[in-house]
Amino acid sequence: CARKGYFLAQPTHATHQWVQACEEAVRAGDDERAAAHLERIEQEVEQEESTLTAAFNLFVPAGADSLTSREVQTMLEYLGFPAGAGDVERLLRAVDRDGDGTISLREFCLYVGRMGGSHELFKVRRERIRNKMGASDEGA
Repeated sequence: CARKGYFLAQPTHATHQWVQACEEAVRAGDDERAAAHLERIEQEVEQEESTLTAAFNLFVPAGADSLTSREVQTMLEYLGFPAGAGDVERLLRAVDRDGDGTISLREFCLYVGRMGGSHELFKVRRERIRNKMGASDEGA
């Protein structure tokens, strides 16, 4: 995701707790505990970047390196979010930092990091699927 650890400073991201614990251990002079926390941070960063890259690549057409409004709409539908034209445009404006009208992998990673990370993104999807299944089960 372009810049390793881009989300570590985001208090909303689950990995941030490990950063704080590592900083506290360093301040306390506990090198062993700091090293253990740092190892955990490195594992979490690697996993997060792998997960987000794989998720992004599900929607990017072969040979492309960014999501157009069409792919953003497909992604939103997959995640269970509203995906009308207005929703797509709002998301593009919120995420597209370089103003090219698309979402790059880096922009996607930054946005998901601000949301709380891949775990939170997929948690929302799981909840929406569960709600849909519950609603259809009730009607049966």
